[in-house]
Amino acid sequence: MRGISNLVKSLIAQEFYSAFMLIDLNLNNTPFYFGTLPYDVNLKGHTYSPDHGLLTMETPKLGNSLTKDTYTIKFSDAGSETQPPFRFRAYCNNAPGSSSARIDAGFMNTSPASLISTSGFTIGVNQPILDQADLINMYDGVIDSLQYIMSEDNGIILEVKLTSPMGVLDASNVFYLTPHLLQRRTVGVYDTAFDNVSVSGKLQEILWGKIS
Repeated sequence: MRGISNLVKSLIAQEFYSAFMLIDLNLNNTPFYFGTLPYDVNLKGHTYSPDHGLLTMETPKLGNSLTKDTYTIKFSDAGSETQPPFRFRAYCNNAPGSSSARIDAGFMNTSPASLISTSGFTIGVNQPILDQADLINMYDGVIDSLQYIMSEDNGIILEVKLTSPMGVLDASNVFYLTPHLLQRRTVGVYDTAFDNVSVSGKLQEILWGKIS
């Protein structure tokens, strides 16, 4: 269950409120920190930048227990004056399963006076509440899939899908088996499990479990 502080509950109960997102992406052990605010903010020793080309973020829709709940984040990767095109491409190879993401939702102080955050910080009017106790963790887990798509309106788009742990259990993804797959996904760990997957006509006896 997501924890929501009393301060955030009071803001949500107002007629008007304003929210923002903080997105942590770890692509093949390379961190990226993005925010939907129009300026940089510092939190947990990291700078969340608005210079990311975030187009949309679709949250899971309400449904029954068989629904595969996913977050879908789309970034424009067509390049800009400060960023080259395809800047994420080098980090996407074999990224699913070895990369992770975290999404936190925060709120602005939309009240007519300063507020005191849960941890005792003073928040001015129209300022973001960056107290970690007042952030709502929306997602924290692995990246399910990464793919590039083309759009007539936005050009090159990187689509990131994050699957809820409560999603459908029989979901499947394409998983290409090669002799060196595990070596690329688990750097520094020598595993021979896939050494013969591409050898045709050879009888293989597969034993599940750990042999000590």
